[in-house]
Amino acid sequence: SAGVKALGQYFTPRNVVRAMVQMSPAAALANDARICDPYCGVGGFLLETIVEVPKIFQQFEPRNGKVAPTMTILGYDKGSDEKDDERTIILAKANMLIYFSDLIAKHHAPAVLKEFSKNAFNKVFRLLRSNLGTFAQNKEIPFDLILTNPPYVTSGVGTLRRAIEEAGLSDLYTCGGRGTEALAIEWIVRNLAQGGHALVVVPDGLLAQKGV
Repeated sequence: SAGVKALGQYFTPRNVVRAMVQMSPAAALANDARICDPYCGVGGFLLETIVEVPKIFQQFEPRNGKVAPTMTILGYDKGSDEKDDERTIILAKANMLIYFSDLIAKHHAPAVLKEFSKNAFNKVFRLLRSNLGTFAQNKEIPFDLILTNPPYVTSGVGTLRRAIEEAGLSDLYTCGGRGTEALAIEWIVRNLAQGGHALVVVPDGLLAQKGV
């Protein structure tokens, strides 16, 4: 939409997403691993991870009428009280419906569909109604794998940093950097489990900034 660039949202082409998933250690993760896209947009990184790795996809197959994956797969998107702000997360859930269409067609009993809704669509993709969005999520259990393309915005970062300070989170964002991507990298590093992996799309400018 017209506001996408102003929000710093640049959706990643699926061939790039798929290549990053294939480069990641997703296939070697334990059955109780935690995977996150903290700036999930329409859900490409998580959905490609699910369908590219058979053992992850199998976690969503109903067993005894239940859909209960043991892996934590979590995508955040920022929103507010404005209804239009829900569009991206709705698209992520709609994409998941498309990715799971064959599985849902096979297991289409109403009770199982409710399980998909509760433990797949709504548990994987979450809308954060906060001006800080993911930046305020600081009590998460660390993630074993983070795949993401964070927002790139320079204008308004001062306002965001003031909001972080007012929320008492300044000690979590100390590296500086001009854009939101610098804050995003700090969040990613801080929320990565020891021995975990992060594959992140970043602009060239970030790599040249001093103090980041």
